[in-house]
Amino acid sequence: MRAQIIWFTDRLDTEESVPDLDNITKPFLDSLEGKVIVEDRLFQEIHLRKVHLNHEFDPEPDLVFDAKANNAREFVYVRIEPLDWDVPTRLNRHRGVR
Repeated sequence: MRAQIIWFTDRLDTEESVPDLDNITKPFLDSLEGKVIVEDRLFQEIHLRKVHLNHEFDPEPDLVFDAKANNAREFVYVRIEPLDWDVPTRLNRHRGVR
């Protein structure tokens, strides 16, 4: 499984305390157990990002758009998906490349 966690906040450019990414990861993954996944150890890949509230994605997920439209000052977008492993390929060994 792969988890994508994006924390939107308007506090990035202020002096207010903004938690480190590693401090917000565990509570979110733990809260998914029993609701979305069986165990959080199923995650093989995690993408974390902390962005300013005005950051725009193209295309922007509806939930993110809705939160911004409702003047949320801070929210977290979490996306869980199966992990499709890339099949490793052999290096091209011609022309002396190893």
